[in-house]
Amino acid sequence: MTLTGNLLDLPTELVLAVFHCLEIVDVLNLRLCCRRLNELSKERVVWVDILRRQQETLPKAQFSAFFSKEEYHSDEFAFQHAPVASLEHIATTMHRVSVAWALPRIVAAGRIERRDNANFLGIDIFLDRWLLVVYAEGKMDIFDLLDTGSPAPVPRETLVVEDTAWGSYSASLGETGRSLFVAVAEVSPNLFLEVYEIEFAEASTSQSDISVSFFNRVRRLPLDSPKLLRAISPSLSLVAFSGASVVELINWNSVGEDTLERASIKPAYVDDPEFLWNGIVALRFVGPYLIAKTRSLELHHYGTTEDRPPPFKHYFEHKTFREVTFSYPRLVEQTESQKTLEFTMLGSDVIQGLFQFLVKIQVPIANPTPDDTYRHVPQDSMHPQMEIDLIGVYPMSLAIAPPSSSASSSRVGRSSGVDTPTPVTSHNPFLHGFGPFGHKSPASVSRGFLSTFCIGPEGKRAIWVERARSSIGREVQVWDHNMRATSNRILENWAEHLGPNCVEIEKKVILKVSSYDLRGECDDITHCAFGEGLGTIVLGTRSGNMHVLPVLQP
Repeated sequence: MTLTGNLLDLPTELVLAVFHCLEIVDVLNLRLCCRRLNELSKERVVWVDILRRQQETLPKAQFSAFFSKEEYHSDEFAFQHAPVASLEHIATTMHRVSVAWALPRIVAAGRIERRDNANFLGIDIFLDRWLLVVYAEGKMDIFDLLDTGSPAPVPRETLVVEDTAWGSYSASLGETGRSLFVAVAEVSPNLFLEVYEIEFAEASTSQSDISVSFFNRVRRLPLDSPKLLRAISPSLSLVAFSGASVVELINWNSVGEDTLERASIKPAYVDDPEFLWNGIVALRFVGPYLIAKTRSLELHHYGTTEDRPPPFKHYFEHKTFREVTFSYPRLVEQTESQKTLEFTMLGSDVIQGLFQFLVKIQVPIANPTPDDTYRHVPQDSMHPQMEIDLIGVYPMSLAIAPPSSSASSSRVGRSSGVDTPTPVTSHNPFLHGFGPFGHKSPASVSRGFLSTFCIGPEGKRAIWVERARSSIGREVQVWDHNMRATSNRILENWAEHLGPNCVEIEKKVILKVSSYDLRGECDDITHCAFGEGLGTIVLGTRSGNMHVLPVLQP
């Protein structure tokens, strides 16, 4: 007997259940069939379900643009109160970006010319929209990347501090996500710390109406010596500086210069020969801790002033990272006794390549404060644990030194006194570049290097710029979290050396540029930033120009 039926004969609840099983493209196609399916495809439950599924693999959508500070509470609030048309727009945009993220891009009209011979300190993108550019000559620009009024973005707001030079900076969103805090270290003519707040105006349902207010200088404090500014925490009102082996913290909300709260973290490395050459390259506030160092990953409670070993220290065996970048820490689990925070770390070893780690920190909550900021939690009552898992490698031309049997993934509670030997690597490409550690590309034959790289705030996308030695070409490459699922490079010898969870980071080239002269129009790319949700990439060059690479329509 042949069973026949019509989808339209089903009750509404069952039709919506069918939508639940469809991908976003199928939902959009199905709505073209008839008026009833068109109407059902616009139900809130359909697009909330699609957005929930997208958040499992794609960067999180920014819902706060549709609500004021008082109205917006959480994503769940947005699911229930945002216009359905807005939810559909966000979901379709995220899908389009995911499809086009790894497709080739072009350098067209999105070129931002160098301003007043200024030199970059750095560039960052916040909320997938606001491009922050900090210059060494005491200048800051805020660009709106969603402004379509001109071929190339123009500064929305500009700060100029005359006759001043900045040596370093750090920027972070405020707790509400409605303001941006930027700390700069002045190195000439005097030594000062300056903290600025940039507030985003109240949003409306029309994104073109959103603006930024002027640069509000929150604090200007004297420094006793030149310092390298590494991190800022608006919620704690703390900035972190680093020296050769010391981390100095300054609370910019402390009253008066004479009573300025300063704290120095001077770890005591007893019988540790690596102390002499294990320098600090990055700091990140994670819960009540600072994460620091290059040959190791360490946790230091920011309230600690005594010389003592760090509560946790993990060595990266046979690796020397010149630069590392972190995603934002996110809360993955919380109980009455502890919180589990997770983030992704991307580190560049000049010789071996790019390494990606997944880091989980379990923070016991002892005598938590009402605002849950850990401000008054005693160090002795905090016994953290940390899991570090190597999940990806982008190998360059040389051999990757295999770690010890337990180094690829670790879970430790207290400091380990195990010494790490000085790195030793071969100068012959592993398996001549044609094995699981080779790319079968010019970089496998001639030693290449990365000129700049960064990972997104959620750790689901990353970009880097590779240049082969003795070559005029540069490749802009991208990575996506979903590429791991399709990788076929998980071979037996790879897992044996680098761990069962480690895969080769695939090479997805989206742009190739060449220049015979590093001072030329397509000169050396030294800075990069991108919006993880909308996929817009900004490249900064040595000459001070910037190129904006939006996602092209697939």
